[in-house]
Amino acid sequence: MPSSKARRSATTANIVLSGLLAVDGVNLAVNDRVLVKSQADARQNGIYIAATGLWQRARDFDSNRDVTKGTRVTVTDGETLAGRDYVLTSPNPINVGSSDIVITEARSSDGAGHADAAAASAALAQKWANEEEDTPVVGDLYSAFHWAMKAAEVVVAGIAAIIHGSPVKDAPVDADELALVDSEAAWAGRKLTWAKLKERLVAQLTGTVAGTFLAGDKGVLLAGSTGLKGYTADVAADDGNIAGTTYEPVPLTRNWRKVTNNGAGTFKAPTTAGCYSMTVRVINTASAGAITFTGFTAGFPKGDTLTLSATGVFDVVISKMDSQCTAYIVQVVA
Repeated sequence: MPSSKARRSATTANIVLSGLLAVDGVNLAVNDRVLVKSQADARQNGIYIAATGLWQRARDFDSNRDVTKGTRVTVTDGETLAGRDYVLTSPNPINVGSSDIVITEARSSDGAGHADAAAASAALAQKWANEEEDTPVVGDLYSAFHWAMKAAEVVVAGIAAIIHGSPVKDAPVDADELALVDSEAAWAGRKLTWAKLKERLVAQLTGTVAGTFLAGDKGVLLAGSTGLKGYTADVAADDGNIAGTTYEPVPLTRNWRKVTNNGAGTFKAPTTAGCYSMTVRVINTASAGAITFTGFTAGFPKGDTLTLSATGVFDVVISKMDSQCTAYIVQVVA
């Protein structure tokens, strides 16, 4: 393909072909080569040498032999056209001065052709990298993400098979470790010891930062509650004096409770939902009065008689299962 030397700047509109003009933001100097491509009279287009007077066509672009279809020109400077390539597209033969000289943009380092090709290439690269699983990119070819997911499925299935086939350990010890994925560390892998898991479970269930389970500890988790109830190292909750009131024990804080019998009152079966057991200790004083039980399953409470002895201490052992609530009175101190 014919080629001509680079031009300093190129026109963007019809100009007067004389004087040291500013062309596409470039202030021309004498002997600068200018690509003139936008003349109203296309016969005037071509390559010119800038001068203080009339411009002359460049010697390598002023004869019919020089000006031929396919001649390529590169523009080196300019606010908008720097780095672009142009090509002469008029059909041969071209007679300089009488034939229209049509010059159009060709592919260049920052032209639309390269930009479109680069964009298309980038988009395709993204598809090869990230196209969704089981969605082909071309034909029956799939992305790197697709194969990564397939590999992950194989790995996960293998791990699951290993875990499923492993022997059961019925009594984990504090040093045993469990794997987890940490949502607070960009889903990085972490481990959790059995000792720490127990500690956090106790804290979650009781609402406190407890230590570890004691050997032989037992507990009952009430439906809807946030507390671990039952035989744990604790003290009884003091519910005050039953005299003149209707007392209903609530098992949401502690299952061990106590009240003082300093006069007649009513002992109501707990209405807290769930299945649980609890014990309420009734401690008589010199002013002890008769206690009326209400809300328990018919025939209850059973057991010892709650007397009015000034030194009497009685445990009322309550069991709630579904809609049934029973109680047994055990005399502790006569």
